[in-house]
Amino acid sequence: MKKITKIYLISLIACFLGVMNVRAGSLSFDGDKTIKGGSTGVNDIVINVGNKEIKAVEFTVSTTNPSLVTMTLEKSASLGGTASLSKTILSPAGEGFLTNGVIATLSIKDNNILTSGTITAIKIENIVFTYSDDTTKEGTSYSKNITLSPSETTTTRVKSSSAKLTSLTLSAGNLSPSFNGSVTSYKVLNLKDTIKNVTITPKCDMCNIKIICELGCTNYTNQNRPELIIGKNTLKIETISEDGNNVSEYDLIIYRGETTDNSAFLEKLEVEDFKISEKFDKESLDYTLTVPNDTTLLNIVATAEDEAATVDIKGADNLQVGENVITITITSSETKDKKIYNITVTRLDIDEVMVTTTKPADESDSEKDDKTLLIIIIAVVSLAIIGLAVYFIFRKKKPKKGKKEKITKDEKIEMPEAKTEVDVKEEDLITDLNITDEKTKPTVDEALADLMTTKEIIFKEE
Repeated sequence: MKKITKIYLISLIACFLGVMNVRAGSLSFDGDKTIKGGSTGVNDIVINVGNKEIKAVEFTVSTTNPSLVTMTLEKSASLGGTASLSKTILSPAGEGFLTNGVIATLSIKDNNILTSGTITAIKIENIVFTYSDDTTKEGTSYSKNITLSPSETTTTRVKSSSAKLTSLTLSAGNLSPSFNGSVTSYKVLNLKDTIKNVTITPKCDMCNIKIICELGCTNYTNQNRPELIIGKNTLKIETISEDGNNVSEYDLIIYRGETTDNSAFLEKLEVEDFKISEKFDKESLDYTLTVPNDTTLLNIVATAEDEAATVDIKGADNLQVGENVITITITSSETKDKKIYNITVTRLDIDEVMVTTTKPADESDSEKDDKTLLIIIIAVVSLAIIGLAVYFIFRKKKPKKGKKEKITKDEKIEMPEAKTEVDVKEEDLITDLNITDEKTKPTVDEALADLMTTKEIIFKEE
């Protein structure tokens, strides 16, 4: 039983160490496998960070045949730290962590002292990773074989004179137009405003590349991965050919969030001296207008959302009696998308009179006024009904001096036999105004008229 338990524990520890190795970072070589005599080969040192955040890496580089080759090591321009064969320590230039990719480049010169081919190994050793929590872990050494061959000729390779980019990619967004080494201006569109950083990867034929942030982006220490502001970010990519004789510049505008660049919509549409019948909405493409008979030419004011878009207006001159269609075509500056707005203009006949109307109120204002008026009407009618109800419920008839009303058990009022003419009229009025279950309730106008009559009788009596 103890033996089984021991085996289980060993297996568990081995699995745990296996998981840790999967999560740990690693270094490797990527580049030339064969170097001819007198030539220099290149191998990039590539980091794979695994699943843990690495803020620094330390390592050494060596070869099994140092007399056959001469090696130099140079760190990536976007990283901070120092690089040498005996000891290299690299970390991000600013805040953050190392990401997958090239961190240094190893140049290997074949010293051309052999008459036959041989193999030498290059090694990355003494690897130590420092993680985000400041803990460290040793990495696994890596080795790669390089074949050294005798020089076929003594001709030295001619350095490249090209400064053109061979490719340009970004980790997010759409490059417009599509990449072409001869095109030097690009825009990056459709980048969500939630994306703060993009990785820019330009490549060329052995040239030197520098990325400069001119507007917007803020982290100047790592121009290959700029931190973007909302809106427009302007960057410049400068290249110098390997022989140093030629340079190129590429402009890159990155939009974080929405933009009107490349829009084919209008921002404003007006007709000078006239008012279009419909309210302008950039999504609505059809409008109407009526002009008097003496109008044969219209000045259309059409402003595109994108200043670089083209606006083409046709049909605004030589208007004929009847219907005329003016077309305004907006063409995007880069995507070449089009939107066509139409204004149907009716030119009146000579005997037709131009009907002018006041400018319609804004729809929201009109609705607001209607609601206010309705509230006022409801309030007035409600107050009138409440007033009448209170009057009829609490009104009491004034008794005459020397004459007392007698209340019977049935709560009927018995008046003295002697009645004046005013008493008779008031009694008739009370009878007329008395509402029973068998009678129909008076309208508001009838109740108001009865109320005025009653008041007039009471004033006369007093």
